[in-house]
Amino acid sequence: MKIIMPNYILDFTFCFFVISNFTFACNVNNDDSLHSALYDGNGYVTFHKKMLDGINKEDDNYEILLKYIDCNAANESNIGVLSYYNSAGKVNSAFIINQTEDGNRKLYIIHTTKLQWHDGEPYGYESEFYEVSVFKRLDDTYLFDDKESRYFGRGADLFNIKPISQDVIYNYPYKSKDNILTSLKTSFYQKYMSSVNFSAKINKKTFLYKEPEVSTKTKSYLIMADVVKVIDVNSGWVHLNYHNVNKGIVIDGWVEQKDINQN
Repeated sequence: MKIIMPNYILDFTFCFFVISNFTFACNVNNDDSLHSALYDGNGYVTFHKKMLDGINKEDDNYEILLKYIDCNAANESNIGVLSYYNSAGKVNSAFIINQTEDGNRKLYIIHTTKLQWHDGEPYGYESEFYEVSVFKRLDDTYLFDDKESRYFGRGADLFNIKPISQDVIYNYPYKSKDNILTSLKTSFYQKYMSSVNFSAKINKKTFLYKEPEVSTKTKSYLIMADVVKVIDVNSGWVHLNYHNVNKGIVIDGWVEQKDINQN
């Protein structure tokens, strides 16, 4: 997989392009306080503040709106709005991969918000809540890629609070661009994107969960080298089915993705 990234930061708002001996202008309007505009070879992904209804413009209450300017087609379109959790949060990282396995450009956004959650549980988080959104280039815009966005998903690191401790009991695995790029190179990711219900191997003794969250841990477990069928992947969790024909055992549940071989 060849990754092509621009090696400069945009610091201009009005650009000229020459194609087939015709010159035209591409007006790039972007809010650099959110993130610098991203160039994909044909146009720009731009970032904007969209004020919430009923909120005064003086207030810092807005959503982050993504737009795409296709300079070749002289067209501007809205890509989407990032999730709003009591505040707009911030764009931690945004990048475009110009060439992927399926031959399409993809836009990756890592969006974070400061959140606090306990809800009576003996664990919780008081840190960054992460959400990865993936958009796929189609014609002269980008469309939300539900399957891949679900794969990277959203979450936060969980730590013990009873007693109060900074011991982390769960790490959300996609907090950085490097985390995502590493995952994109794995055969596990490639199998997930190209098919459903593929086989994979457990890499150590691991307990199963009823749902993709630590509060639903069960007493059932799998051991290293057990072969499972992958049903779904969500935010670093894997929904699987295990069938031992000799023992007549059928197990359905969730495990952390790190407990399954990725290559």
